[in-house]
Amino acid sequence: MLLVTTTYDASAETLARAQEAADELKARYVVRGRTSLAKLKKLHPASDIVVVGRTSLEWHPAGGAEPFFFHPGMSWIRAKRLAAGDRDAMLDSAGFAPGDSVIDATAGLCADSIVFSFAGGRESRVVAVESEAALHYVVTRGLREYESGWDDFDRAMRRVETVRADHADFLRSRPD
Repeated sequence: MLLVTTTYDASAETLARAQEAADELKARYVVRGRTSLAKLKKLHPASDIVVVGRTSLEWHPAGGAEPFFFHPGMSWIRAKRLAAGDRDAMLDSAGFAPGDSVIDATAGLCADSIVFSFAGGRESRVVAVESEAALHYVVTRGLREYESGWDDFDRAMRRVETVRADHADFLRSRPD
């Protein structure tokens, strides 16, 4: 089961964003108020919880795993190296060039997708496939909203198209 809630004392705008997230995820919206996240987890032990804040979005997987939030991770460093003229082993192995299209069938944080998008520029198409609903939601929002302070990198993130699907089903549905 997937739940959506807010941070403490959420504004009307944050409450609305949380309700939109619950609707999109087809999840149950739980009013947080002053209830601790630990108490919510005890009340709903088998539930993943997405927490919407004023400027934050986190996924707390059931079972006590560490919370997840979007960040560009190593894609930032790899893009900086590419901008400096260095090569990237993944791009070299794939024979990837501007104008090419690629499907990242196990998107996760989309680090590889971001690097493909950065290297390919506007001429390329990058589709990132993720089956986990909460992960897909958090990463999709991160790609659209994260501000790195580097316009070229931010544009590369915005160009990544995300799809929520099982990777095998998605690949079977594509033309050869």
